[in-house]
Amino acid sequence: MEKRRLIEVVDSFKDKNIVVFGDVAIDKYVYGKVERVNPENPGAPLLKIEKKEYRLGCAANVALNILSLQGKACLGCVIGDDNNGKLFEDLCNSYGIKLFSVREGEMIIKERSIESEFNQYLLRTDDGEFSLPLITTESQNILLDNLARYKIDAIILSDYNKHLFRNGFAKRIISFGEKNKIPVVVDPKPVNSLSFENSTLICPNLKEAKEIVDSNSEEPRYLARKLKEIVKSKYIIVTCGKNGMVCYDGNEFTEIPTKVREVVDVTGAGDTVCAVVTLGLASGLNLVESAHLANYAAGIVVEKQGTSSVNAQELISRINED
Repeated sequence: MEKRRLIEVVDSFKDKNIVVFGDVAIDKYVYGKVERVNPENPGAPLLKIEKKEYRLGCAANVALNILSLQGKACLGCVIGDDNNGKLFEDLCNSYGIKLFSVREGEMIIKERSIESEFNQYLLRTDDGEFSLPLITTESQNILLDNLARYKIDAIILSDYNKHLFRNGFAKRIISFGEKNKIPVVVDPKPVNSLSFENSTLICPNLKEAKEIVDSNSEEPRYLARKLKEIVKSKYIIVTCGKNGMVCYDGNEFTEIPTKVREVVDVTGAGDTVCAVVTLGLASGLNLVESAHLANYAAGIVVEKQGTSSVNAQELISRINED
């Protein structure tokens, strides 16, 4: 595969319009010091808060990956009809993410408490998930109407099994993509896998693939073939961590070894793979070429601490260095 071709495609990402549909959240990070024993419970840390950070989470991180690679990102989602929903809107605006959104229920907040001196992760609390309503037909129609108004090069369905894809909405988006010849790429949760039938590409990790297929097999080729039968996507990619990824187009398998130098943190790697594969397909690359490009990107992101993204120059540099 020509490096020059891959680099030219990365340069063309800036012309691509990608819509990400998915469950969204705010990732809240609370940093502080544990200076004394908790008088109420000596076994539970007492954190004296120094600072707080708010970041875009879940499917919104996929949109950030698109932006980091100079693509244009739209985000279709349900956000909370509360102050945290307004905060989420403000965060999206600050990054330049265009929102296709409706307001229903509460905003999901994932809060992580971290002891800052030793960077020790103390606790995570999740709020806003226990009474999530399914997206209504009316809200689905609003989001689809927005989708029809813009030039779109590809659609990503980023599933975190909250409420967006549990009542037929995915099928409507996939039908829209089929009708308009727009590729639809899915990062699924196993419980919703049948909602994504007839998508262009489904790209679970090995664990998710095993759950969808209901198998203990560790053989990615077997899992990819069964996924094709079950979900009926045109293409399958199974990501296998340190063992790279396996692509299946219904006829041939292609195994792509990992390009990682040192694994620091795998958080967010799936988001990066999904974003880069989608940009590749939207730019005219075939499945294997897109997967190679995503493999370079995943190798970069797992070398970083925390949920991270890859920028276009990092990706071009890694391709040149290989």
